[in-house]
Amino acid sequence: MNTQKNHSKNSLFSILLAFIVFGVLTYFFPKENFKLHTKNTAENIEEKKDTIDYDAIMIRNECRNDSIQYLEKLIVEMATAEEKAERARRARNNKNFFFLGDFYEALLKLEENPDEKVNIAYFGDSMTDGDLIVQDIRKTLQKMFGGKGVGYVNITSLSAASRMSVIHKYQKKDWEFKSFISKKTEKTAPYGVGGIVSWTKNDSAKIVYSKSKYQELPNPTFYYGKQESDSLKPYLTFFEKKRKLNGNNILNKIKLSKNDNLKKIEVDFHHTQNLPLFGFTFETKNGVSVDNLSIRGNSGLPLSTLDANVMNAFNSVRPYNLIVLHYGANVISDETTSYNWYAAQMKRVVNHLKVCFPDASILVISSADYGKKDGTEIITHPAVEKLILAQKKYAKQTESSFFNLFEAMGGEGSMKNYVEKEEPWANKDYIHFNYRGAPHVAKYISDYLLNGYQKFKKHHEK
Repeated sequence: MNTQKNHSKNSLFSILLAFIVFGVLTYFFPKENFKLHTKNTAENIEEKKDTIDYDAIMIRNECRNDSIQYLEKLIVEMATAEEKAERARRARNNKNFFFLGDFYEALLKLEENPDEKVNIAYFGDSMTDGDLIVQDIRKTLQKMFGGKGVGYVNITSLSAASRMSVIHKYQKKDWEFKSFISKKTEKTAPYGVGGIVSWTKNDSAKIVYSKSKYQELPNPTFYYGKQESDSLKPYLTFFEKKRKLNGNNILNKIKLSKNDNLKKIEVDFHHTQNLPLFGFTFETKNGVSVDNLSIRGNSGLPLSTLDANVMNAFNSVRPYNLIVLHYGANVISDETTSYNWYAAQMKRVVNHLKVCFPDASILVISSADYGKKDGTEIITHPAVEKLILAQKKYAKQTESSFFNLFEAMGGEGSMKNYVEKEEPWANKDYIHFNYRGAPHVAKYISDYLLNGYQKFKKHHEK
């Protein structure tokens, strides 16, 4: 028992020291000394998607990649023999199970002990807007392993009106927000785990969440950042009870209720113009929680702008066991002939996420089929398969699991087939699934995860 405790202390000390070193390195790295080594074709995309500064993100990633490599070397050098043996065991385990071994171990612990918790972050774009696809994956996993609630929800969101799993309302005129794909903003602050940070514009503003037919609102907990100025004394009211908001740390949280069956919450914010506001979690203490962290127009590259210190703080209170990266539609372009640049940059993004959330397995989901008009016909966009090769490449290089959604949905011409069904599974833009098709896509992904888990269990029993 004492050996175990000492091992845990040594591991914690090593990780803490490594994060401190990483923070210093990323702060002092001379970004101007780095040049891109891959062909940059992002300018072509920039014309169509002017909200994302691809060049700035790429340069930042080049700098961060070198600091991550140094960090990894330092961690290995500092590790004890026992820690190195454990790391080797985990590496073999992950490789044997498509790099999801750590995630499957967490699921097995939960299945053996219902009081355990498994957290999943699902990063994506408009394909999962309004909680499409993700809400069905969540439903499947919670039915099998327990848990209730929709997990993390940004305090403001472009998808609020279209989301079916929770009814989310606020007055846009009362709020200012910035997302990590936005260039223009009046304020700056670290983003929350959802890639968004919000502020109130006035002395008072309200947020309302209501139960949907899918989920209740268990244990509402609010997360916010460090106060930018102490000129105001921020607080919130919940059920007429006043709660002070002391923004002393880079991440602060306040539990509003321990009730597992809330159907509606109204929160009034007062004097929070200088306080970065992140979001709420609605989840039980045990079971599976799946956070939908998608933002329209995202290519995946902006994930590199998440502050590692803030993410480590989130991870300390809600550690992720699995991170899903579901991108593609916003990268496809008629002008781009190679996606090697994207593979190189997403490799750096994944390495950054591993620093932010060191306990998480990574699952890369490929682009879906993407229809393009060719004369009078709808064909699969020629760039789809090139992009998928790049996604598979960076998944392999980062030891991440890879799921080919394009193949699962039927391959070439499948999106056209989905749109032309008697009851269509996709929209007439030949890009996005609709509410009929989303559950089928969710099943493809859930089956991939659960089939792997069953193989893991059999291996564990032997």
